[in-house]
Amino acid sequence: MVDNDLLHPARRFLHVCYVCNDIGATSSFLAETLGLREVMRTPEDDRVFDTLLGFEREIVSPTLFMYDYRGGKVSPSVEVQTYVDPPTIGTPSLDAFEIGIKSLGFTVPSVDETLVKMRATGCKVIATEISPFGDTWTTVVDPNGVTLELVEGSDLRGPSQMRHLRITVKDMSKSIPWYENLGFAVVEQVEVESPSFLGHDGLGHGKAARMRLPDEPFEVILIEWTNPVSHGAHYPSPNHAGLFRCALHVYDTIAATEAMKAAGTEFVRGPINITLNVAAQIDMWLSFLADPDGILYEFVGRPPSALKSA
Repeated sequence: MVDNDLLHPARRFLHVCYVCNDIGATSSFLAETLGLREVMRTPEDDRVFDTLLGFEREIVSPTLFMYDYRGGKVSPSVEVQTYVDPPTIGTPSLDAFEIGIKSLGFTVPSVDETLVKMRATGCKVIATEISPFGDTWTTVVDPNGVTLELVEGSDLRGPSQMRHLRITVKDMSKSIPWYENLGFAVVEQVEVESPSFLGHDGLGHGKAARMRLPDEPFEVILIEWTNPVSHGAHYPSPNHAGLFRCALHVYDTIAATEAMKAAGTEFVRGPINITLNVAAQIDMWLSFLADPDGILYEFVGRPPSALKSA
């Protein structure tokens, strides 16, 4: 029986958007070091009028989608995206205390073997420490300046598995209810006694929460820093380099959006019907909403048969 809770409709992550200057080099890096596989891409010269992300103009933004060994029906993907017109701007934030999406985490069979591959591409290892959740994290800055985190899982059946997204928030008391409203559940909450597991040598204190959707183990890890206090803001522009937005699977975008709006949830835009211009053109409905810190999420409507539970 399908659980179609229209007021808490999100079922799983579909993708995390990784904005860069060169999707070819970035996809090669993700394939060579983490074994991710490209499944689909848009034409490089595809010029479309954007109403989804707020440009309200024609844009050229080649995009490809890479999945871990479980494939597109089970795994979330990394949506590797570059901007040609307007161009990609800025550099990824490396300040763990700055509000926004800070890192993408992967489970790998051997951290040491993965690091050999990553160092060969120019990655910089900034920390290997026990995280507040009890497992050892290795924090790496990749050639584009994006922060990745590696956690060892010796029983993993493939070269890597997408594991978590780490987000710095301003106020956990506002963020947790917002994510719960979408359909996330709290897995664990802990105190953070030091930022050293993220490569920061100075003092720091905060609180963290692991949250998960029903159909796939990929997690959001929210951290509110209290000393020093979380500061700043997430990137305001979709074409800013780094980890920008996320897509979540819902069964029915239109029905979920209408039900949530009626219950008081604010949406940025949508529902909007689009056709994704890839090899097998995909027609779907999207809606966009932002968390309390301005991080953009999109609801993507796909029937239950389109995906498999992990």
